[in-house]
Amino acid sequence: MNILINIIILISTLIGILVIYFYKEFNNSEKTFALFLIFNALFEIIAWFTINVLKIENNLLGLHVYTFIEFICIGIFAIVNLRTLNGLTGKILLGLGSVLIIANSIFLQDIYSFNSNSIASVKVFTIITSIIFFYDVLSSKSHSISEKRPTVYFFTAIFLNACTTIIWYLYSNEMMIMEMNMWLQLESLKLTSSIIASVIVLTGVYYAVIRTESDII
Repeated sequence: MNILINIIILISTLIGILVIYFYKEFNNSEKTFALFLIFNALFEIIAWFTINVLKIENNLLGLHVYTFIEFICIGIFAIVNLRTLNGLTGKILLGLGSVLIIANSIFLQDIYSFNSNSIASVKVFTIITSIIFFYDVLSSKSHSISEKRPTVYFFTAIFLNACTTIIWYLYSNEMMIMEMNMWLQLESLKLTSSIIASVIVLTGVYYAVIRTESDII
């Protein structure tokens, strides 16, 4: 278990460093996602530090904050890349979702418990917007490989991660009281999914860095 966690922290940190160093290589539609990757690396490091160094047993406040930032970043990323969310529709969806996430943390699942409602909702939002993106890409007659390839990898990563972790987050509070062996298996599945998603993201970053303007499909 600790090995998987350490791998995630190392990969996330590597991605964060690469994104900062090569930030200018990302186009406008990718920069919001790049910022999300930086925030993700910071939160992974902070979470490790609070548990292992400060010995804080309950650091779920960070998860509440992370969920809000994740929704904002992925929401803007989706709005920029999806024609159906451009304009007022996307702004209303982003504003409404933000209010609901904050309200959940205040009235339903406070900062000392898993905000499973908010996280599961963000995962559903991610799955839906990813499907719409893939449909738009596949239904379009031509795309620039160099322009779209990193975004395809980014959407693939968050889609995979959302699909494999949504059940875990939806029932996370219940899983905390289940038999330890079963909980460890489910936790290992979630961590493995995060590692695979991180590798896919790293591939997207690679293609953004080496991007050329010559290949067209």
